[in-house]
Amino acid sequence: LQPLLPYDLRVLILIIGALVIIYPMLGGTEGVIWTGVVQSLVLILGPLVCLGVLLSNMPAGPSQIFRIATEHHKFSFGSFGASISTSTFWVVLAYGIVTNLQNFGIDQAYVQRYITARSDRDAGRSVWMGALLYIPISALFFFIGTALFAFYRAQPDLLPPDTKPDHVFPHF
Repeated sequence: LQPLLPYDLRVLILIIGALVIIYPMLGGTEGVIWTGVVQSLVLILGPLVCLGVLLSNMPAGPSQIFRIATEHHKFSFGSFGASISTSTFWVVLAYGIVTNLQNFGIDQAYVQRYITARSDRDAGRSVWMGALLYIPISALFFFIGTALFAFYRAQPDLLPPDTKPDHVFPHF
């Protein structure tokens, strides 16, 4: 939130921390679950809206994103070599699988869904839905990153020169 709001990081931590404590106390598990539903909708619809804005605001049309991204090798999966000391396709794939599998056992949002499910079958369905949605949602965010690269490559005057890489999306 810091790139979006004009508050000091410490103030934001205190505000968000207080909300995270107070909200579940007032709304209980049901409130937390509904917050998760809204958060999921925002996580899916928000990026789709951003992608629509990116595609419709390219000076030479949406195909310009693909042209610029291809010129700069942004669609490359990396090297398919066997090295484990560099970020090859295989190292990144293994890292992604391990990191995301751990979420199913330790991430509070996942565990909360298991505990509050009406049955083991519903809990299993939640696991599979999360696992299967991970790939298209991740691909969407990767493509948004690529589209942002192309957007600001085509219109560099729209991005302040001192913008940190992790502030590009909030700036957009």
